[in-house]
Amino acid sequence: MKKVTLLALSLLITACGAGNADFGGSTTAIVADVHVVVYSVEGPISRASVVYQNDQGGISQEIVNVPWQKQLAAMPGQILSLSAQNQDSAGHLTVGIAIDGISYKQATALGAFATATTAGICC
Repeated sequence: MKKVTLLALSLLITACGAGNADFGGSTTAIVADVHVVVYSVEGPISRASVVYQNDQGGISQEIVNVPWQKQLAAMPGQILSLSAQNQDSAGHLTVGIAIDGISYKQATALGAFATATTAGICC
């Protein structure tokens, strides 16, 4: 009885293993849909407070030196957003979102503690 059980278990494991080969192809297709997103903040200021939608779907917040860039991976339909507030007493800043090296969205804010915000949906 033990030999029959072991043989059946062995066949089941082999059959399941063969199925995994098929999953490899579909995983590759999903990875092909990943896009490179770059958030950026530029302008004649030294520091900015940035808030952005990260690649996990959450919100990240940082105080950064300008110019600043953040690269992440995004799937089609994923929300992209970036907001930056000037931390200097003068100047202006421009926020931007690029997808696969192509400019997608931009916004500019003028003045001390002004905030620029832009958002969209990936691809």
